[in-house]
Amino acid sequence: PRHQRRRYAPPGPEQEGMRAQFLRLAGLLAALASVSLPTDGHGPVEGGGSTRSLPEKLVVAYPGNAVCDERVSEAISRGVNVVAWSFGALALLEDGAPAVSLQPDIECVLRVASQHSDVVHLVSFGGWDAPHPDPACDGASYYRAWKEWNESNRRADGQPLFDGFDWDLEGNDDKSSPYNEFSVEVLDIMGVMSTLAKQDGYIVSLAPPESYLDPRAPAAEASFSRSLLLTYPKWEREWKKDLGANYTEPYFGYHGRNCWAYLVAAYGGLGPEGTFDFASVQIYESYSHFAYDVQVSNLTISEGILRAAEHYLEGFVVDFSTDTSPKVAALGKQRISVPAEALVLGFIATSGDPHEDAPAHAYPYKKTFTVMPTEPDSVQRAYGDLAGKGRAPRGFMFWCISEEAGSTIPYYLSEGLAAVVRPSATWASVDKVHISPKL
Repeated sequence: PRHQRRRYAPPGPEQEGMRAQFLRLAGLLAALASVSLPTDGHGPVEGGGSTRSLPEKLVVAYPGNAVCDERVSEAISRGVNVVAWSFGALALLEDGAPAVSLQPDIECVLRVASQHSDVVHLVSFGGWDAPHPDPACDGASYYRAWKEWNESNRRADGQPLFDGFDWDLEGNDDKSSPYNEFSVEVLDIMGVMSTLAKQDGYIVSLAPPESYLDPRAPAAEASFSRSLLLTYPKWEREWKKDLGANYTEPYFGYHGRNCWAYLVAAYGGLGPEGTFDFASVQIYESYSHFAYDVQVSNLTISEGILRAAEHYLEGFVVDFSTDTSPKVAALGKQRISVPAEALVLGFIATSGDPHEDAPAHAYPYKKTFTVMPTEPDSVQRAYGDLAGKGRAPRGFMFWCISEEAGSTIPYYLSEGLAAVVRPSATWASVDKVHISPKL
């Protein structure tokens, strides 16, 4: 079994050639742009950077692998207000210099970002099966390369191409791949880049699969690991019961265990005062806790969302002391806080009929399933309950625009999630969700 989600596509020959050219011209172009372009309140700050701020409530969407076309504009018109362009990559050139590449056509992204300057545009680094940054280069050098590249490509309003970046580095289908473990060096690259970007006024977000930032990590095992080849024991027990003699362990062995909690603990935390502005938690990760709650424990969609949100909002302790790196182990036990203003819950779109991509309540269970945000016992009801308690999350995320655009109900997540978080909504009329005790 494999992840059914965001795939990384290596850049083509044309992109490979262009990225070196971008880097050579970056310094000159950035200098010219910084002095010749007017500012309008959102213009470049002294020394570069961004002054863009996030909307009060977020509907974050990824266009899809290398996607840039009218579907992105349509999703924005339906309510998306943060576009995380998928994907960017950090690599080293033959001479060892750090470089940035972008999957979607850069001229197209510039055009769409200029047309929708009221929307936040981030570049997302990563994707499933994507290479991690080469640790032969440090985070400060990668950041300088990204900043020069970003600020040498300016939108019509004078803003840098991207208002910041999003981290979505993940694992690999090939279990022998080195990218199925986060090295400390790669985590530090992410942390240093994020710290420097935040100092320059850029927006920085995380998009952890649920298991990479997991308040429900198995209590009987270490609560932290940098491996991405772990299991959820409750799911394995369920499959063993269903398959009997045909069960082979692991049935699904592509989960993490709080590997990104290191970023939160070591690099400034989540929220308005932290390094990371928000975390778009992929509760749709293959065979997630959310999927278990809905499919095996038979919670409704709204109950499953509410349970997931409350675990993050309550905070959780991660014990780093078992890690093989002395630097990581020295953190000891740390409480990880995910405040409501930094919590974004992520869902997955389907290109088919959303009503048919429903949870399964018996084997074979669904790896992932979509949601209809405004239908009874779905996102709207859970959000209403949390809002009534003063704990509404910052918003929602989904993967991806190209999928929902091709569904039988086009743009159902863009429109539906925007309807849930719209400021004019009145939640007093929404029935409260009551769920059974936590598993």
